[in-house]
Amino acid sequence: MSDWNVVVTIAEGRYRQALDLLARHGQVWRSDFYNVLTLKTDDVTGFLEGLRQAWQDDPHLAGLIGKAIPASQAFTFQSPEEFQTKAREIMAGLAPQVAGRGFHVRMHRRGFKGRLSTMEVEQLLDGLLMELTEQMGRPARVTFSDPQVVVAVETVGTRAGVSAWEKEERRKYPFLRLD
Repeated sequence: MSDWNVVVTIAEGRYRQALDLLARHGQVWRSDFYNVLTLKTDDVTGFLEGLRQAWQDDPHLAGLIGKAIPASQAFTFQSPEEFQTKAREIMAGLAPQVAGRGFHVRMHRRGFKGRLSTMEVEQLLDGLLMELTEQMGRPARVTFSDPQVVVAVETVGTRAGVSAWEKEERRKYPFLRLD
């Protein structure tokens, strides 16, 4: 498994085009999952801005890239329990960003089918963030209607990436496609 910090889904049959586009920003790997690539970039901001510019210059890219989501933090795990432990640690660091605001957690799981439930993890992490922000005296609320923050959790096999995206960032980078 690669040491990725970006997950990219691509259109069927467009691997070569996606590879050419993404390789400008770092090392790209095929995953074991259909039409899912991973990327390791040392410059996430440069990646986001470069892809945004390419997206604006060539509207056809919307048909090439399904979504591209950088992870601000990533970890490996071997069991659902280890996943939950590590994800909880990251949520503690994200609590100040969601405190007093509307948010939700969105997970896209690839692998661990039958062992890691997307819905259960989303609900667990939503609840944890609400609890943590309540303890801070600035309770957050889960909302799916125009949230101020979306916490993205992407898994590819035994590696997970987590990031939090403000409303303005989600508008600026249409390829995030978090919901």
